[in-house]
Amino acid sequence: MIGSAYRALGPGLHPSNFFLSVVCAGSTLNECATFVELGHATGVFAPGLKLPPSRLNQVRHHALLAHGLAVQAMRARSRAGTQTGPAENVSVCVPVIETPEHIRRPSSPLASLMRLT
Repeated sequence: MIGSAYRALGPGLHPSNFFLSVVCAGSTLNECATFVELGHATGVFAPGLKLPPSRLNQVRHHALLAHGLAVQAMRARSRAGTQTGPAENVSVCVPVIETPEHIRRPSSPLASLMRLT
């Protein structure tokens, strides 16, 4: 959602009234994992925090809440059929060698968490 500075403009001059009527796709969050994990868990990126697990979960919760509220706002103001969602840079594993041995699903604890096995 766009900040409170735009509330003073009134609902008719809200920026989303101008651009959501002409776009066919929009993004709600940009690289959530980067700003949550690297900014609040490891402290590598701004704001440079190293939060305990309970506080980090609050950040994760609020990021997803912000995404949900942004989707609602975009759907309320955009034309039918407009696509919306997060812009995430997802890391995937691809086998270097295309043989059955290298392609088969991994059998590790992480794989079971990801429901690959």
